[in-house]
Amino acid sequence: MKKEKVLVIFFSETREYQHTFERYKRYVLDELNADLALCVAINQRENQNNPFYKAAKYIWQYQEPEDWGKGFDFASSHEGVENRWRILEDIKDQWLGGVKGPKTQKGSAGIMLFFRWFTKMKLLEKGLVEKYDRFIYTRSDYLYETPHIPLELLSKDKIWIPDGEDYGGVTDRYMACSAQNIIPALSIADPIIKTPLELFKEMTFFKEWNLEKFLKFSFKRTGLWDQVQRFPFTMYSLRSKGAHTSWTKGTFNRELEYFVKYQHEYDSAQISKAVFEKRGGWKARSVNQALNKIKRKAFWTLQKNRILFVFSKLKS
Repeated sequence: MKKEKVLVIFFSETREYQHTFERYKRYVLDELNADLALCVAINQRENQNNPFYKAAKYIWQYQEPEDWGKGFDFASSHEGVENRWRILEDIKDQWLGGVKGPKTQKGSAGIMLFFRWFTKMKLLEKGLVEKYDRFIYTRSDYLYETPHIPLELLSKDKIWIPDGEDYGGVTDRYMACSAQNIIPALSIADPIIKTPLELFKEMTFFKEWNLEKFLKFSFKRTGLWDQVQRFPFTMYSLRSKGAHTSWTKGTFNRELEYFVKYQHEYDSAQISKAVFEKRGGWKARSVNQALNKIKRKAFWTLQKNRILFVFSKLKS
């Protein structure tokens, strides 16, 4: 069977390389025999001498502006369309973080959306969609606890996203898909740039948008939602002491000596690691077993929290 050609793409920044690079190299790049692309901002935080840069086959950079709205202005100009996207700033609540203005939103969701467009533009510009079979679009601050799940266990006609950290939508931190799906999946920012008035009308029905909800909404809007499949977290996000973050600071783990940004990711990765080691590697059965165990743990945690909430109300 012919080995798939794989391109791993880091978006926005190369964070936490001092913790994550060795695992990334061994468990992802070497495991999948993958090339690495960096699609990142140029800023004072970005150390361009870090090992991810040395390992990268492609480096695509965008000078970080004070207002990431300038990124959308650039995208509008590049696409040759009228620059009317700022009407969308009236759509609340935190899906355009990083864009400055009278109604500045929290977080960095707007930056993540810009980089989806910028990545798509670079892939098309460089003719890379035809050169690779599979694309993994992800972040650099993931610490892998097991080798990446073999791609032959992840159907090529699906868009694969980790299960959890959805916040009412679907997580934006990792996506694996084929050459057939990568451009449509990265095109969710296109309506912001190309058809903002139409998008505005469709989004006014809801008042509390975040990036995860917008991602799910966009997949449904473009007919991609039926292709989305989930797999268990085998990795988790971390943050060093004093490291920059635009949203979640995380919980400090004294044993690991860094912050675990999202507890669910960490717990899920530990369950996956235990299943992987017990089964002696990844097989379809072990992937499903890990996912089922994680879902059961999440269910019972939810029930426990509901019971505690009811008791707290009774006491008050």
